[in-house]
Amino acid sequence: MKKRSGPDGIPAREHGGMGMKKHAAWWLVLVACAEGICAGAERQKPPAFKPPLTRVAVFKNGYAFTFREGEAVLREGSALTAQVPTAVLGTFWGYSLAPKIHVTGLFTSEIEEEEARKVESLHQLLLRNEGARVRISTHDKDVFEGAYTVLTAKVENTGDGSVPVSEMYPAMPMPGFDIAVQTERGTAVLNGNRIALVEFLGEPRWERPLKLKRRQLEIRTDSPGSGPTARLGIAALEKGFRWIPGYRIELKGDRHREAKLELEATLINDLADAEGTDFYFVVGVPHFLMQDAVSPLSLRNAFAEVTAALPDMRNNYQRMMMSQSAAPGTGGGFGGESPAPEPTVPTVAMEEQLPGVSAEELFLYRAEKLSLKKGSRASLRLFSLTVPCSEVFEWTIQDPSQPSPYQPAPPRDRLALESLNERVWYALKLKNDTKMPWTTGPALSFREWKPIGQDMMSFTPAGGEVIVKVTPATEVVGEHTQQEKDRKLEARQSYGVVWDLVTVEGTIRLRNVKKEPVEVVVTRRTEGEITQTSPQAKISKEGLQLQAINPISVIRWQMALPPGDKELRYTYQRYIRRN
Repeated sequence: MKKRSGPDGIPAREHGGMGMKKHAAWWLVLVACAEGICAGAERQKPPAFKPPLTRVAVFKNGYAFTFREGEAVLREGSALTAQVPTAVLGTFWGYSLAPKIHVTGLFTSEIEEEEARKVESLHQLLLRNEGARVRISTHDKDVFEGAYTVLTAKVENTGDGSVPVSEMYPAMPMPGFDIAVQTERGTAVLNGNRIALVEFLGEPRWERPLKLKRRQLEIRTDSPGSGPTARLGIAALEKGFRWIPGYRIELKGDRHREAKLELEATLINDLADAEGTDFYFVVGVPHFLMQDAVSPLSLRNAFAEVTAALPDMRNNYQRMMMSQSAAPGTGGGFGGESPAPEPTVPTVAMEEQLPGVSAEELFLYRAEKLSLKKGSRASLRLFSLTVPCSEVFEWTIQDPSQPSPYQPAPPRDRLALESLNERVWYALKLKNDTKMPWTTGPALSFREWKPIGQDMMSFTPAGGEVIVKVTPATEVVGEHTQQEKDRKLEARQSYGVVWDLVTVEGTIRLRNVKKEPVEVVVTRRTEGEITQTSPQAKISKEGLQLQAINPISVIRWQMALPPGDKELRYTYQRYIRRN
């Protein structure tokens, strides 16, 4: 029997033996090479470092100082992460919590990645399967079969890291497009609006590749080599978290000698998911000089992504909320009804109070281990406690509108002396006998379950007092008038401007119709120099401007008003422009 030979002349048995050995050897080489390539690829793969939010200090103006921390596997002393905060200039920092490892630098860059996306429209489906054979039926009942070409320009990535408009709004109708179908009779060009049905003569591709640019942060350390793990952190001042305070005041006792005061924080998260994060709600507004400038490390030109979700911070309400000036005995608002019996719900002092920490002039309320998804909102009880409280009748009298002293005087210019009969308010005076300040915020007052009024409660330091208006008073009424007593013509000249010096006397008449004395606080704000008060009052100046010709003076009487009538008088002088 003739032995079969292999293609190289070697007997098949021998060829099989030697060939198998040769093929096995080559297979081992290929496997070894493949393992080496895989090992090399594994070495080149960036370490997975996804530090979660661990601490957030939230301010009322929409900014927050964020801290992201996590365990990172170092490769050649570095760790990579895709979590690049959009930070304020000068506030982007990296740090190490490992005792012998220190951060030496931060490096940000953009990397291009490709990912598969499902087609979301006929236009995208035709683009993805361009060249395939199809059978197209039109609204006119015409049928075209063959390979096709899309004539409309393809929608490409913008190249700047943003998503194309068609990706951002997939539900929007696509613009008209044309396709050319190569049929047996020739080439037919169809407008997309004519297409009623598309049949693919084969399996179409339902996914399309999309190139995206992503930001990447490299944290370099002084750790040599690869392999060790280190707990690293990223800190930054960012936009996207905000808190809004709100108070609830519940009256206690017949004479309201104490009240239950609760503070709740409405937390707005438009930045990132928080999971088991410690939140610190900051009382006070720190000064960040560069808060409107973005750090170059963030690779962003603006705060557009999160700024759109934040409300306008320039309205009057926000200015009141952001104000942290201690102004005991001031306020403003609306109210409800007169006193009522003691509430039936008992109060335990300091119940549910969260611990707080202070940092120089700022105070931070703390809420631990809070989870809140991006786009979510939460209301958190920061404290509930009992504070000293008393009834008070409050009257703040402002000046009527006056022409600017630095503009030419209108015809027959005279100091406006119309009556200033504003309302006397029934109010609550709260004493802050705690060790923490109370931030500015709206305060809703209750008697039992009945809401009786809401007012803006101003910032109150520890040990201070604040007056919260409740409702217009009916048991204490007042009247206020002014009268010009003297006018010195051309009393002052400056840079061609002539001023008269006008002396004005004001009279405030109060009437207490109750059968017992009540506490009254009367505040009079005016432009000019106070020369006399009766009875004696506390006089101060607000917003001192050394170059202003008329200072802003404040007179404040605080007294026990017996039943019946009482008169308060004051005199002030003001310069009025003559020409």
